Amino acid sequence: MSSSPSNLSLNGPFGGHGVPSSAEVVETTEMESSLIEQIADNLARGHPSVAARVLLRGRALGLIPRSTPATSWLTAHLNADAVQPIAEAIASLPAPCCLNGFVPCPQCDSSGTDGAQHCDSCCALGVQRCDFCDGTGLMQYHDLPEDLIPMIARRRLGIVADAMTALESTTDDAGRDAKKLRVRMLNTVKLLGVIENVVTQLPHLSPEHVNEIHELHRTSGQLAGTLKPRRTATLSALGECWRERCQAKVDQSEPACDLAAYFTDLAARPGLARTVLANPFLFVEDVDTRNKAPGD
Repeated sequence: MSSSPSNLSLNGPFGGHGVPSSAEVVETTEMESSLIEQIADNLARGHPSVAARVLLRGRALGLIPRSTPATSWLTAHLNADAVQPIAEAIASLPAPCCLNGFVPCPQCDSSGTDGAQHCDSCCALGVQRCDFCDGTGLMQYHDLPEDLIPMIARRRLGIVADAMTALESTTDDAGRDAKKLRVRMLNTVKLLGVIENVVTQLPHLSPEHVNEIHELHRTSGQLAGTLKPRRTATLSALGECWRERCQAKVDQSEPACDLAAYFTDLAARPGLARTVLANPFLFVEDVDTRNKAPGD
């Protein structure tokens, strides 16, 4: 049994096209018709995230051929107005393999210490970035429709810009609170991870997106350039926080003096290669050069 979109009872801006001309009729299977109706209904109800999940599930099940651009499919079965809200909703969908982008540090069992030393792998934070999402907590690009990636990436960079403004407004609030500064540090790691994922995706985009590639590259550079000194400033603040606790002897059970020295040292390093804070695709100082031959 097959039907066309004109047989569906769709309302709102993402449905109700009226009867298409014979040249516009797109044949669909019954399952695909159900998929279309679910997407249209959720968009009309103001639930673009649900509509986006339905679209991705349809691709995963083969109801939407992966060779068919999502933009073309949505335009043919709904209309062009459906593309942007779905792409922007996909931009915020969480990664399926971790908890908000981080996993327990296997080097130190989340303790932040490795033997008698502070764990340099996690920078004494007790967590590592998820290998699948690079600490972003977001779906990786290889799971997403290729033609929507420029739009998704642009939306994610917009989210980063908004989050940076929010981080800046909480600088004073973090003050000398070690727990709040740790959260601030991890949020900075997350934002840099989002930018880094965009940068690593750009070479894989089709040349037809050349203008978008240039714009995404420029925006990524600006955002990363702003966040890098904030990364250093947060490490310095952690060092100062623990130094004050050390001098005041607030808590004898914590190695406050050692942590003060450790975070101060981290802030002074030119790069953070081989640590949870490294972004080698954004900052050359973070590149691990241990196994590179001279001249490489």
